[in-house]
Amino acid sequence: MMSTEQGQFDLQQRSEGTARVLARKWLARLVLLGAACCLLMNTGCQRIYLPRFDPTGANVFLPFPNTTELSLSSTPAFQQPATPPPCLDGGEGGLCNLFNHKLVGHKHNLLSHKSPGKCGEIQLTPLRVVAPVGGEVVLLAGICGEDGYLVKREPLEWMLSPDSVGTFIEVGDDMKSRLISTLRHAPKVEKLDVDFARGRTSNGETLITRGTQRVDDDIQLKDGQTWLSISSPSEGVSRVTVLAPESELWDQRRQTATIYWVDAQWEFPQPQIARSGDAINLLTRVTKAENLKPAAGWTVLYTIVDPSVAVFAPPADPNAVKVSGNSARVTVDANGQANVQITAPPGSRGTTPVVIEVIRPAEPSDNLPEILLGRGQTVVTFSSPGLALQSFGPQAGIVGEQLTYSVTLANPGDIDAENVSLSMNIPAGMQFVTTSLQPTRQTPTQLVWDQGVLPAQRQVDVTIVLQAQQTGDYSVMFRSVGEPRLNAESNVATQIIQPSVDLKFAPAGGVAEAETGSRINFDIDVTNTGRQTLTDLVLMIETDAGLPEAEKGANAVEQRLSMLQPGQTINSGVAFNIQREGALKARIKILSGNSVLAEREATVFGTPIKPKRPGVDVSIEFPEAVTVGSRTRAVITVKNTGETTLTGLSVAINSDPALRAIATDSANIPLIRQEVPGTRLIWTPQDMLAGTYGDTVSLLYVEYEAQSPVAQAAILVQVASRENVQDQAQATTRITASGLQPPPNIGGGGGIAPNTPQERTGALSIALNDLGDPTIVGSVFRYPLTIRNGQNLGDNNIRVRLKVPQGIELVQVSKLTGEPVTFIRNNDTYELQPIEKFLPAGGSIDYIIEARGLVPSNVEMAAAVSSDARPDWVIDTEQTTILPRNQ
Repeated sequence: MMSTEQGQFDLQQRSEGTARVLARKWLARLVLLGAACCLLMNTGCQRIYLPRFDPTGANVFLPFPNTTELSLSSTPAFQQPATPPPCLDGGEGGLCNLFNHKLVGHKHNLLSHKSPGKCGEIQLTPLRVVAPVGGEVVLLAGICGEDGYLVKREPLEWMLSPDSVGTFIEVGDDMKSRLISTLRHAPKVEKLDVDFARGRTSNGETLITRGTQRVDDDIQLKDGQTWLSISSPSEGVSRVTVLAPESELWDQRRQTATIYWVDAQWEFPQPQIARSGDAINLLTRVTKAENLKPAAGWTVLYTIVDPSVAVFAPPADPNAVKVSGNSARVTVDANGQANVQITAPPGSRGTTPVVIEVIRPAEPSDNLPEILLGRGQTVVTFSSPGLALQSFGPQAGIVGEQLTYSVTLANPGDIDAENVSLSMNIPAGMQFVTTSLQPTRQTPTQLVWDQGVLPAQRQVDVTIVLQAQQTGDYSVMFRSVGEPRLNAESNVATQIIQPSVDLKFAPAGGVAEAETGSRINFDIDVTNTGRQTLTDLVLMIETDAGLPEAEKGANAVEQRLSMLQPGQTINSGVAFNIQREGALKARIKILSGNSVLAEREATVFGTPIKPKRPGVDVSIEFPEAVTVGSRTRAVITVKNTGETTLTGLSVAINSDPALRAIATDSANIPLIRQEVPGTRLIWTPQDMLAGTYGDTVSLLYVEYEAQSPVAQAAILVQVASRENVQDQAQATTRITASGLQPPPNIGGGGGIAPNTPQERTGALSIALNDLGDPTIVGSVFRYPLTIRNGQNLGDNNIRVRLKVPQGIELVQVSKLTGEPVTFIRNNDTYELQPIEKFLPAGGSIDYIIEARGLVPSNVEMAAAVSSDARPDWVIDTEQTTILPRNQ
């Protein structure tokens, strides 16, 4: 459509510098506003949020997050066209732009005679604007060609609808005051009237500085864009249409922008602090910028962000203030004020933001819809003291038990609580014992602690011990009061029951008499036959004179049991020394606090001392047959079979010349003589005690090497002591010629020697024994371990493992020669290192394992062996009893 000349107008001339100042002042932010409007208009929303203008006049708009909301009807007044694709800067190319020389690679025919303006689509931004009265709005426009590029130097026409307010101020001209503009046949740029102007898209990028020293408000104008500024001195709506007159696309050659001009300013309330229970008054002042006239009838919407902290007070005038949930809609009165009161719910405190929105209602007289002009917020804080009480104690107990209760009194508020006191009732059937904080007042049924001022965020902790006197269900109540109007309660429910235990107390093994001067042991078994766990039990043991406890020598001793669960039995014991003849009594009580749960009595008889008979026994173990060159272990055992300690022990070991002693497991061999016709060793064991718990057995391991074949070779062992007791034992063996010799390179993994039988028979065996069983906690005892090759052929890579049970610790592993053996540990499994590379047929390996008992228990040590020929592990175990030290 071609426009006609509207006439000549006498307009005030403005300088080019003034135009730049105005352009720089508005253009940058309004471009952003327009972009936001374009995005929001296509969403179908009923409200559009735009940057809010500054009511003070210091700036055009306030910084984010201050916004203005444009409220629209739910049904659009016209069909909104689809959002076009982004149009690129005209300087980057463009098929329709015949003035662009960068045409290489484009898809369209370069010889096309169509004018670039005829194939373009108009683009305008922003399409929706809310602006202050007296301000100046800048609109940007351009023509987007079919190739997606802005078309340069194309004519545009700007028109203001007849029903609009406002006037055109200036139309953009990128070649204004340039000589070249008179030499080119470019479309003319001119403002023909206050509501009609012709423009032209730019031929190059332009920076609009807006006349300030700042650079963050500059606007970069693209190639192919132009601009127009408009202003209005009064409220109303401006509808500006931009037209591409040479475009043949009638449905795409025009766009209309709508500008809403408003006249208002407001003042939001400042943050406030009040005590809980008091009301906070929020006052927002809303006036029109012209003469500060009150904006009566406008709306201020208050929204409490956290309703748990604050709520709106019931309004005095429901017509002026309408509360809905956490929002209140207040009508601005004739004084330009919108008042609302906020209070704290009972018992609440804290801080919450309050969002405030200023809304200009729709007025048919000026064609403006309802507009959200500004949004801000203030903060309200309600302070108050508080009392929080927490108590803890046992849920169950037994009669006589001392029960511990704890209570914590805290002030979670943000100001001090005054006149604070804490009290505790003592239920009938319970008795006060002690407390961690001395009470201010005390009666048989109540304890009171006066705290006075309890500062904010502080707490007081008190521990009280009560003793249960009788069975029943009890409620221990704690209560606290303070000012203003503060109180808190907490209670602990405890059930007190009568415990039930079974007690056994008798001499060990049923022995009811013993000689004077001897020791007798008693077994103690305590079983909890009730349903409640028992704690801190005391076993009180008393005896007659002449029967003192063995360790301390006292006639009254105590043992403690920290915990006894329902159905659990704990075995214990005590040893006494019998110091006189006759009937001697021992009594035991189980105490829980001051209550006696059970008691028993037992009697033993002291008998006259009988003469002690000494006795000794010696034995020897050795294979019945060995081969020449093999090494075999002899096990020599000396036992004290009498009733007295054996001292000055001497063991003589004589062997046949065909057997040569090469090593022992004991350094206590003062004399080793190689005599003809045999070998003689003298072994002097330590003194050997008599009785159940003495070290009544001593072992010696002697390793022999077979020298020559013989039908019978003997080893004779003789033992004697200072007590004039003696014994002897003999072992005989047959020595045969070896049918298998170890391979020359024993360390290299072995092999089969010449003339080795091809079929393997026999097995690999392991034997584990223990010495000094039973033992006591803390004592070191030994396990002899023998690995024997019972096969007819030698075997390679002998592997030995130990599994050490809980309750003992492994001290050392060594060979009979005393050479220590290292091991690799994996949890409770120990693998001996290094591996024995070769073990000949009939040969054996002997180890001594030393261990120490840690706790009273019955433990099981296990040993296993495997080899290349016998890869399956062969296992042997040995049981050991570890007794308490006091027995």
